[in-house]
Amino acid sequence: MKYYAELNKNNICVGVSVLKDTVEYPNMIKTDEYDETLLGKIYRGEATGFTELDYLTLENENNLIIIKAYNYLNEFQTEYEGEILIDIGGTTLTEQMTSGIITFEFENTTGEQVTIQTINENLRNGVLLIE
Repeated sequence: MKYYAELNKNNICVGVSVLKDTVEYPNMIKTDEYDETLLGKIYRGEATGFTELDYLTLENENNLIIIKAYNYLNEFQTEYEGEILIDIGGTTLTEQMTSGIITFEFENTTGEQVTIQTINENLRNGVLLIE
């Protein structure tokens, strides 16, 4: 039997398979065993293999929301740049991250709890609850 991890367009494992024959597809990575722990992990190439996803953290410092990017080794990524999707109470915004950080002001005047979360396919996302 042959064991494979199936990758999505972001190189994230979305399935594991046991097949009778060898397959040659760029999104199918041969593994040594059937391993469901690969689900949700990212494939970083043959040298590194599968790791946890890079991730985003969210903090609130006196109504200043700070979003930071970290790699799977828990190192702050000062060179990370790209679009980040942010959901604020059901409204989606796209913000440009530069130098591994996004900051914006947010004051909750609703009197109810508001959820701020990142919603990106290729990262572990963060959640922040604002009272």
